[in-house]
Amino acid sequence: MKTWQRKLLCALAVVIGCGVTGYATKGFWLEQYKIYIWGSIEVAADKYGWHLPKSIDAVEVFTLSSKVDAANTNGFYGDYAEPYATLSHATLTGTNATRVIELWRSQMPGRNFQAMCFEPAYGLQFKQNGKIYFQTAVCWHCSGYTLPIYVFGIKHIVENGFDSKSKNGQQLLMTLESFLPLPPATETH
Repeated sequence: MKTWQRKLLCALAVVIGCGVTGYATKGFWLEQYKIYIWGSIEVAADKYGWHLPKSIDAVEVFTLSSKVDAANTNGFYGDYAEPYATLSHATLTGTNATRVIELWRSQMPGRNFQAMCFEPAYGLQFKQNGKIYFQTAVCWHCSGYTLPIYVFGIKHIVENGFDSKSKNGQQLLMTLESFLPLPPATETH
């Protein structure tokens, strides 16, 4: 047997051995993948929540609706698979932006808070030097918000939960409503 044939045979044996081992341990690898995804969500929730940079200097607030023409974005390009139209928009800077940023940072995130409806009332863009650092769509009915995560370098948008019924969750909603009131309930839910 020639050297290249031996090398090819050894390589084939290694590939087959890895395939058999991988198949036999597929449950383990599936669990590792889930851990990686869930960990990515926790890291993103921390990065875009409690550890939102101090250099965020503006917040764009949008009222959203799935009941009107979704092509009307008015600047909120969305980050979710379903289209949501923008009904109104406000730009917050200075102490107004700081108030919303601090309330956002104070939210308690967690998948356990989230239900399933996800009809966001508000879209938020946190800006840093005029550029979007983070944007999210937020639903107080199901306690959900969108969050970007990167899995193997590819951006995905996932839903995460937050304690929308808590004092801080309700304070954030009231603060946003003071700057940009929600339309009548028949239009949003």
